[in-house]
Amino acid sequence: MIGGLFLVHPYHAEMYSFREGGVYFSGSLFLALLAVKMLTESDSVKFRKIYAIALLVSSLSIYQLSINYALIALVFSICERVINDPNIENGIHDWRRTFKDVVSMFTVALASIVVYVVVNKIVLATSGQVALERTHLMAVTAIPRRLAELPSTFHWILFSNQEILPASEKKILFLIPLIALLSVVFFYVKKKGELVQPFFIFGIVALTLLTCLLLVLGIQLPLQALTRESRTISAISLFLAGSLMIVIKTQPMFFRRWLAKGLPILFVIFAGNANHALTDQLRVNARDQAKANRIFSALEGHPAYSTLNKLVVIGGSWNYSATIYTAEGDLNASAFSAAWARTALIEEVSGHRFEWVQPDEYASAQNFCDSAPKWPDRNSYSIRNGLGVVCLGDGVNP
Repeated sequence: MIGGLFLVHPYHAEMYSFREGGVYFSGSLFLALLAVKMLTESDSVKFRKIYAIALLVSSLSIYQLSINYALIALVFSICERVINDPNIENGIHDWRRTFKDVVSMFTVALASIVVYVVVNKIVLATSGQVALERTHLMAVTAIPRRLAELPSTFHWILFSNQEILPASEKKILFLIPLIALLSVVFFYVKKKGELVQPFFIFGIVALTLLTCLLLVLGIQLPLQALTRESRTISAISLFLAGSLMIVIKTQPMFFRRWLAKGLPILFVIFAGNANHALTDQLRVNARDQAKANRIFSALEGHPAYSTLNKLVVIGGSWNYSATIYTAEGDLNASAFSAAWARTALIEEVSGHRFEWVQPDEYASAQNFCDSAPKWPDRNSYSIRNGLGVVCLGDGVNP
């Protein structure tokens, strides 16, 4: 049940809408969670911390947001160790060891992030690549603004309506951490009705849930941009799965049976949401294909078509006037929104091979489109000296 809630959460649909995104995401997540397992269950493994750092650095090198999953898994593993301690009912627990483990685990995580940042800067410096602006750390003066953003951000995550995850379903999901909080109180009540450490354990679970909720944003918190996209906050799926773990660990068998009957219904709904998003991707693909055909058909009618061997497409939009409601961020965006994809799309649809465009040719195409009318105007495209130029508008795709 726990794994199912994590795996079928519709926020993962965006990653799997990319051709290779699922491979990168799954590979990075596997390495991150393997590092967590190494830190929490492999006391006998020599140099386990070094192995964990290597795994986390490798994971970060593939997909940086995987560190959010790793940190959430670490926090829940510590909480699970505390509530599973048979002596905790009597108020006995080795808190010194727990604190030592917490410091050790998060030192490894921090060291992994530092090593990754250093390696990344070396790679960027030697390759001449430039880091995206959204990956830059925010200024210290921006901290109050970031703190002010958090309430509305978490309200969006937990309660706001999205086509891929409606508000009604979010409210049902929010019951899981709430039940987890109540569960620990009832779990630590003796049969005679005497309370034994319940509110202390309640505080531990509450701190665990609040920490993990912050870690849903995780690595985004210190960055300039706090992105509200399902892909960037998909670690909420692990937060919900961890909350469910607490419920299962602290509830009697009859309650678990009811969960086993009810949760599959939620899983089916989730699968339907994800299928809705992926079906919409096929609709976007069909629209892009039709538009690419219209563009190439226009080029075929140009007097200089026989000389066409290069193509530059300037401009483009991420959506169409007939709305795709699951379009959000990079999910179900038109291929014409990405400069590197436009020519490749037309090449794929038409079967016409285009040669690589030189920088001066691209600059010439840009100059032409600065003053030319926009597609589908008959003067929005041109072929000169074998170079085809198509000028799309930056508004909604026609």
